[in-house]
Amino acid sequence: MSGPALRLAGEGLCLRPLRAADDPPAVGGEDRAALRERLWAGDFWSPTTQVWAAEAGGCVCGYLEVARLRPDTLRLERGEAPAGEPRQAALRTLAEYAFATFAGLGRLEAIVWPGDVAWRADLQAVGFRSEGTLRGYRLTDGRLGDVRCLCLCRADWC
Repeated sequence: MSGPALRLAGEGLCLRPLRAADDPPAVGGEDRAALRERLWAGDFWSPTTQVWAAEAGGCVCGYLEVARLRPDTLRLERGEAPAGEPRQAALRTLAEYAFATFAGLGRLEAIVWPGDVAWRADLQAVGFRSEGTLRGYRLTDGRLGDVRCLCLCRADWC
């Protein structure tokens, strides 16, 4: 399923549903072939999972993967875009849209993998707060590893 004809404009970029013709950059150490294989392996726009392309100057500069956990919670699984202000702008644009569009949405959660200091800093700059560790959440090299969970609540945003 492809995404709706939706463009979220804000702060020098727009977010729109990822399309098969897009070639988002691999930013976090993942090579382009692995990134394309992972993104195109499944449905990147469904009722429970959405992949938003971050576009600036007519070029896709990154993406945000969003999963609907419950009616009141969205989880940002990945956020590949140039770290700092471009990614923070994408996060603010997505948060504004999500809280304005989904009346029952109470929180946005984000997963931070070990060592991803830039992703965590960008989330915190937008207002996400650390909630703790999800133990055994991520399988890497045959072993389960921990991740950090950060959250932005509607009450903190609006």
